[in-house]
Amino acid sequence: DGTPVASTATSGLITFAVDASNTTLILPQIMIDMRVEIYQIHWVLTASGIARTVTIAATGWLIGRFGPRTLYLLSIGAMVIGSVGSLFAWDWFSLIFFRMLSGAGGGMIPQLSQAIFYQIFPPKQRGMALGFSMLGWSIGPAFGPFMGGNLLAIASWRIIYAISLLLSGAGWLMAWWWLPNLRRPPRRRLDYWGSLTVTVAISTLLIALTQGN
Repeated sequence: DGTPVASTATSGLITFAVDASNTTLILPQIMIDMRVEIYQIHWVLTASGIARTVTIAATGWLIGRFGPRTLYLLSIGAMVIGSVGSLFAWDWFSLIFFRMLSGAGGGMIPQLSQAIFYQIFPPKQRGMALGFSMLGWSIGPAFGPFMGGNLLAIASWRIIYAISLLLSGAGWLMAWWWLPNLRRPPRRRLDYWGSLTVTVAISTLLIALTQGN
């Protein structure tokens, strides 16, 4: 029965989507609390986006090196640590660092989830499994801002990262209990120049767009 594994992978997608969508809600409060100028606040989103870009480009190679289970635990673990750090961030630069850590971990989750679904379900059920994964993409962006917006009415902006911590912590425990040791694909040489080119191109595009140039 692949239901526990599918639930684990879907929970990771929900966590990733909630973490990414909720941050936009708290930018004004972060500006006031940490005394950040309006031309700096975009780095909360941009730094995380750049980190996701780097790990997305290397996910296939990392799966071959560590295996799906280990890499999934590492990616969710990075989100746990990033959420803890963001929750207790003591200054602007520490918040940026921990958002990058969360972004690096979260960037691998969509590809890992697809790889897990592909191995767990037989060919006839993979369409259903992919539909199940899309449930995570649908629930996360809808559920996160709704809950986060209501909590922000009565709590600090840090409550958003407490939500991410609870979700990522639960997702890590689910993966530890239910995610089996899946087949590791053959190790291949990392395309360093290709990864570097994609990372630089997308990173500079993100910076240009956020700067309004």
